Amino acid sequence: MNDDDPKVIDLDVLGATLGGDRDLIRRILEQLQETLRVRRDELHRVMAGDDPQAVHEVTHPLKGALAGAGAEEARRCVERMDDAARHDDMEGTRAAYGPAGSALERLEDALKEVVHGTGTGDGIV
Repeated sequence: MNDDDPKVIDLDVLGATLGGDRDLIRRILEQLQETLRVRRDELHRVMAGDDPQAVHEVTHPLKGALAGAGAEEARRCVERMDDAARHDDMEGTRAAYGPAGSALERLEDALKEVVHGTGTGDGIV
């Protein structure tokens, strides 16, 4: 996989950062699931308006949470929204919203599979 095709979530990066502590990894991923749920609702709400500062207030911390969890695909998409919002570019923010929403949805699906073993993997729990 190259830099142009980031993983939905890179558990190797997260595991290395957390010293391979499976319980801690599980807790971080569960926390990320909750963060995504809340931030996606907030993002939907602020995108209904026309306030780039409000968008930035949602996307900036979300971007950090995604980076810390190794969710590079979603982080890049949210970063595009955040960059546009910081430059008062609602058109650019809106253009980045669709790809960001799709990436966040893929991440949520991956987290369900990894944390709770709902897919073909064993899960962490």
